[in-house]
Amino acid sequence: MKLALHPFAWTPLEPLTPILTQWSLWSAVGEKVMADDEFTCDLFRFLQLLCEGHNNDFQNYLRTQTGSTTTINIIICTVDYLLRLQESISDFYWYYSGKEIIDEPGKRNFSKAMTVAKQVFNSLTEYIQGPCTGNQQSLAHSRLWDAVVGFLHVFAHMMMKLAQCSTITCDIIGQQAPTLQHTLGHVFLPAPCNNEATVLR
Repeated sequence: MKLALHPFAWTPLEPLTPILTQWSLWSAVGEKVMADDEFTCDLFRFLQLLCEGHNNDFQNYLRTQTGSTTTINIIICTVDYLLRLQESISDFYWYYSGKEIIDEPGKRNFSKAMTVAKQVFNSLTEYIQGPCTGNQQSLAHSRLWDAVVGFLHVFAHMMMKLAQCSTITCDIIGQQAPTLQHTLGHVFLPAPCNNEATVLR
């Protein structure tokens, strides 16, 4: 089961709707792409803050809602969302990689997507700190590695592009990629906190 991220559609059975659409249509749709990026960041920031201070009760509640007839694993839903976001960012990169410049809608929406991705990684980090062993186990059995490998693959190609040119295209990549890569690394820092076993290997 998935969690719908639309502010007025909290039906657990609805599929997780990706924010990003076809990147090749960016110039035409303008602000319609990533129109709810601020809400999405606020939502994941809210979940992050609820777990601040190693709030183990709420961390566990994100994974399983005891006493409820329907349980939604928000940890898995977050990873599923991140994976869809990563796939869309990859689509963006390959669409624009052969162009000399990124047009204005492209630059705006790429920045939005990277900002959302950074917030999602920050939220995931807070989900598992403490350590929250149950959430670490849930994360270890999710598709997080698929998303991480996808981001690293794009980063590698971005760095190659940066080494080859100094155009506006490279400037926007150079501003966003390093900060997201730094944030990504924070997700794995809480793993050694588990004294019984290292969950994320």
